[in-house]
Amino acid sequence: MSADAVRLAPPLVLSVAEADEFVAALPGIAGQAAVAGQAAVAGQARPATERSKVGA
Repeated sequence: MSADAVRLAPPLVLSVAEADEFVAALPGIAGQAAVAGQAAVAGQARPATERSKVGA
């Protein structure tokens, strides 16, 4: 796979309109991931093992 490719798993078949919608959403997705990553680095996010215990 080249560096300019996006791999969708499982392999999906998209229409041109669906691909355009996905590409248009990428900046928002990346922004949310960056915020979540910063929160994790700052110690604000609980590890997944702790989240899974909530309500148990």
